[in-house]
Amino acid sequence: MRETVQRSSQHTDTRLIVATWLGIAIMVALGPRWFLFAQEAPSIPYATADSQAICELTLEELHQYSADFFPLYLAEKGRPSANTYRGMPPGFLDYQFRDLPLRYALWGYWDDQVVPIEIVRARQLFPECLTYRFRPTPIRTKKVPVTRIAYSQDYQFNLSQLDIDFAQHYTARSYFRLGGNNFLRDGPHPDYTSIHVETLRAFLHHEFSKRTRLDVGYWQLRHRYRLGRWDLLEDRGKVKRVGQLLWGRLMVTPDTLSRFSVLPYLYKWGENYRVEVLDRERRSEMYSIGVKAAFQRGRGHWNYRIVSNVIGHQITKSNVFYAASALEAEIQGELAWQGKWGQMHLFAGFHNYQYGGSAPSFGMRLSSRWSPLWEVGISLVQKPHPLPLAVIFWREDRIARRLQNPSLPLRQGIEMSLAMQVNSRFRVELTPFYYRFWNYWLYEDASTSFYQRLVENTGLAGKLLLSFWKFYLDEELLFSTNYQQSFTPRVNNILKLTLDLPMFNRALLLRGVAIYHLINRWRGVKYYPVVNQYVRTYQETNYYHLLDFKLLAHIKRATIFFAWENTLSTDYQIVIGYPEFFRTFRLGVYWTLFD
Repeated sequence: MRETVQRSSQHTDTRLIVATWLGIAIMVALGPRWFLFAQEAPSIPYATADSQAICELTLEELHQYSADFFPLYLAEKGRPSANTYRGMPPGFLDYQFRDLPLRYALWGYWDDQVVPIEIVRARQLFPECLTYRFRPTPIRTKKVPVTRIAYSQDYQFNLSQLDIDFAQHYTARSYFRLGGNNFLRDGPHPDYTSIHVETLRAFLHHEFSKRTRLDVGYWQLRHRYRLGRWDLLEDRGKVKRVGQLLWGRLMVTPDTLSRFSVLPYLYKWGENYRVEVLDRERRSEMYSIGVKAAFQRGRGHWNYRIVSNVIGHQITKSNVFYAASALEAEIQGELAWQGKWGQMHLFAGFHNYQYGGSAPSFGMRLSSRWSPLWEVGISLVQKPHPLPLAVIFWREDRIARRLQNPSLPLRQGIEMSLAMQVNSRFRVELTPFYYRFWNYWLYEDASTSFYQRLVENTGLAGKLLLSFWKFYLDEELLFSTNYQQSFTPRVNNILKLTLDLPMFNRALLLRGVAIYHLINRWRGVKYYPVVNQYVRTYQETNYYHLLDFKLLAHIKRATIFFAWENTLSTDYQIVIGYPEFFRTFRLGVYWTLFD
């Protein structure tokens, strides 16, 4: 009986997805005739926020509502987390902030939890170079101080967050920013799930003249939490991480066509992991110091850029790893063209890593709007990825074998896109893709050994943007043919419906959002805290249906928001052993002062 109901549910899900995209195909076939009933959607003024992203607290929660991403988080917010992009394992994308590379050299990828919320609201992905860039909330040219305060209270988990960002101009074009957040909670079992996350940030922008500017930034990331399996019987561990990032960027524009920048940066990482009975522990400290330089020049529709980056890593203190160092360097040339009917972006370079060897990098993106209605594009990429230091220099006797004869990992991919758009009320886009990660590092629990293997995935990504009256529909679909081997479900479908209601002569703008998320059948992922590694398993999960609601009220400089998550009370888990059980209710306010 149960199997019959399960098969029925699967058929229902398949019919729902097929019907949705069949309707899209019909509208595409009708083409311009369908748009005779459509008008341009009005622009929505935001005095205090650019989207409902203020309802989310971390980058992983933003990824939860994007079909291209599948976050590997440990259920309760505040734990370490990483993301997968179209089935590729963590580390496939290069995170950047103000051209600053973000990657934890010890593990090979970035923890999504430690990116401040003021940064994650503005982000852009470049598939032709696998770069994921974050941009801060812009600062207007004013001499009055601007303070942004974001407070959120989660009543289900007793979770609170307060994020403050202060900006002050001391000249017409120079300013400084100070900010930080405090993320505290006590879980249902405080002895094992206490969490403490803090990010402190400072930034200075000084313009010596119209042609010379200097940026100086500093982050401090503090992350403390305790881990335990759901049964609370084994591997109860305490983790503390402290990271510090210091960087400066000098930008010189000799003329209106050229720009030169040099970016020195320094990372310091400290980490301590131990289990309750102290039979296993991991402590380490490491530094990374680098310098990145770029020269850019443009003329007419053409623009070229040369970028070089040299960075050294060193493990200085550890009771698990050998004290060791590694050096990596890369140089890259880029050429971009943008015209009336399309655009082109090409790059080629060379990457050398002390452990694993050297390899060329290259990529391209070609897109053309060959008619007012249709847009086509193609991109391909190959980029080397340095090996994590942990898998090379592990010396703990409980790990039987660190990585032997390491090979340089390579990230490769190709995708094509076909989009149709007449106006801002309707856009549909289909993107078939093929990605693979050569020589990706993995950990095997049975043999307690590190090894390398190929991870690949082929699939189809679809997006639909549709607006009518006060409603806005945003549909995203990711279909993966190799879900058994990749880090993604067979179908990841997200349907978002937004309603905007201006009231009292637009003095109050209400925005309601309903988000339906279908997670199709997929192979679960297990997390090994000893080696901080996510590993795909052969345990196949069932379908998950998730439904969230959000309500935002924009009132002048303030936005009050409510969020109800998992209203269907679906029992689900992304990482095996860390299930999500409850409905979540969140209340918060985002307030801009003096802006």
